[in-house]
Amino acid sequence: MDSNEDTEQDRHPKGSRVGYGLVLGLFIGAALGLMVDNLAFGAGIGLLVGIVVGSLLDAHENSSEE
Repeated sequence: MDSNEDTEQDRHPKGSRVGYGLVLGLFIGAALGLMVDNLAFGAGIGLLVGIVVGSLLDAHENSSEE
């Protein structure tokens, strides 16, 4: 194996932002769900928004690297 060969981790040293979006979305969604007395609905919407926002951040970061 050649030492100059790029590995997947070397090319993309930063992790995915989707995980951060999920965590923040869950917290915000749960807080909103508690306010409207429907925790499951709020958390579900929060997770959905978190996935979308995290994916958009990843897409933007990946397009700026190229």
